Amino acid sequence: MLFRAIALGLVAALSAASAPAFAACNLVKIVELPITMVGRKAMAPVKINGADISLAVSSGGAISTLSPATAAALKLPQLKHHRVVGLGGVAYTSVLTTVNTLTLSDQVMHDIPFIITPEAGTGSLGQNLLGRADIEYDFPDKAVRLFQAKECDRSNMAYWVKGEDYSVLTIQWLHERNPHTKADAQVNGAPVTVMFSTGSSASALSLSAAKRLGLKIDGPGARYVGLTHGVGFESIKTWIVPVDSIKIGREEIRNTQLRVIDEAEPGLNADLLIGADFFMSHRVLVANSQHQLYFTYTGGPVFRFDDDAPAPAAGAAGAASGQN
Repeated sequence: MLFRAIALGLVAALSAASAPAFAACNLVKIVELPITMVGRKAMAPVKINGADISLAVSSGGAISTLSPATAAALKLPQLKHHRVVGLGGVAYTSVLTTVNTLTLSDQVMHDIPFIITPEAGTGSLGQNLLGRADIEYDFPDKAVRLFQAKECDRSNMAYWVKGEDYSVLTIQWLHERNPHTKADAQVNGAPVTVMFSTGSSASALSLSAAKRLGLKIDGPGARYVGLTHGVGFESIKTWIVPVDSIKIGREEIRNTQLRVIDEAEPGLNADLLIGADFFMSHRVLVANSQHQLYFTYTGGPVFRFDDDAPAPAAGAAGAASGQN
């Protein structure tokens, strides 16, 4: 029901903004949001009931959220309890609220549901908003753009690309029980399921997937780096392990490293979480209308470890040299 409400709101908010076109395909831009990177967190300016606020762009979140402090400051009503499961598989009882008006750039939507959940910061824009259109995450140029695709069923929607230098993945259909952007990739030649999560600061492999792939958290070159935190501030053990190859679409990163997190299902619900570090080095368009994801590499390390213990020099070099 949350998704259907947002979908209707976005259709009602369509504007005749710029429309990149190629062949018969026409992309009508609904919204362009400027973003500011605060560390690895992409913050977008919005208005809630007329008040200016910045929310994190979080494609890994099923529903948009507000922190208790933000909800209190905005004097939002608290309607009913809502169960949320975060990384670590920890469930929290949150509160559903409704925002009378939500303004994204020049588009105004009404009666938008949010959940109030324990978290740092102000809150986030989740898939009940981001997943209801085709969306471009252009972190290198500090923008997020939502489009309506017209007659683009068989077209290349990576409109910024000249030639064939891009990757395309088939993504799972979005629906209320599977609201996330998921696709298939390979780690050391073995298949894994990946979930694209802009709200996660760093890409991470689940411990269960690491064990299945034969990656040892206590093996040569591996190291424990401490605890990370998810929704509700639960602590999650984290390691970094050497990896021979990570292949996503046409792009392969060789002789690199990967973060491993000790999570419990259904918190992650995928083998490999593709986080903000990947988006900071790529331009990504999630074409939900086609069930495809397009991306191009723009430069810099694909996976980042600058907030962890110092990594071997070969790791960063491998990430940069492994692009093809």
